[in-house]
Amino acid sequence: MALEAADFVIAADRGLEHCLELGIEPDLVVGDFDSVGEDALGTARTKGWPIETHPAEKDATDGEIALREALTLGAGMVTVFGALDGEDRVDHGFANMLLLGLPETEGVHVFLMDEYREARLLRARELVELHGARGDIVSLMPLTEPAAGVTTWGLKYELLGVPLHMGSTRGLSNELVWPHAQINLADGRLLVLMERQRSR
Repeated sequence: MALEAADFVIAADRGLEHCLELGIEPDLVVGDFDSVGEDALGTARTKGWPIETHPAEKDATDGEIALREALTLGAGMVTVFGALDGEDRVDHGFANMLLLGLPETEGVHVFLMDEYREARLLRARELVELHGARGDIVSLMPLTEPAAGVTTWGLKYELLGVPLHMGSTRGLSNELVWPHAQINLADGRLLVLMERQRSR
């Protein structure tokens, strides 16, 4: 599992409970702790894990605070687990995906992941490679107007240097036809979301 191979683990609020369930010791615990049980916090304190407490009324979510901590520490790759969880409110899930566009993430590989889905941001003149299975769903959503020169390889519906416009659904629900695919973007920003088949 990717979490077990991480060099540094930051648990954001209820993420502490997930770490305890998985037997993973976080290197840092952050949040306002409005959604984590006192038992989990008590365990973290007993074990002496570093805890950074933030006020409930703040200008950033616990997820953003955790991501910024990782970036401040100089991470070259950050994987955020649970940010796409279906239990999250719609506004939180959408905001988590927009975190990929923070200026501080420039030059850093940031992924949002859960059991079946992963999301990343593709910037101008970048190429992203996806690895999955035939039939996995790939959706491309422009975050600029337009996301220009979108070219794909290994997807059922090929795009050859076309623009994708905000508000259009043209980039949604494509499919992998090979175990891997590539997406290239000439200009703008493109959110790439892949959903694996649940039968696997």
